[in-house]
Amino acid sequence: MEMTDDKDIKQQIDEYHRLLE
Repeated sequence: MEMTDDKDIKQQIDEYHRLLE
C-alpha cells in the first residue's frame, strides 16, 4: 500500500468543494 500525502489529498478536496460552491 503506497503512502499518500493526506495533506495533498485534503487540499485537492478543499479546492474541489470551493469550485462546487
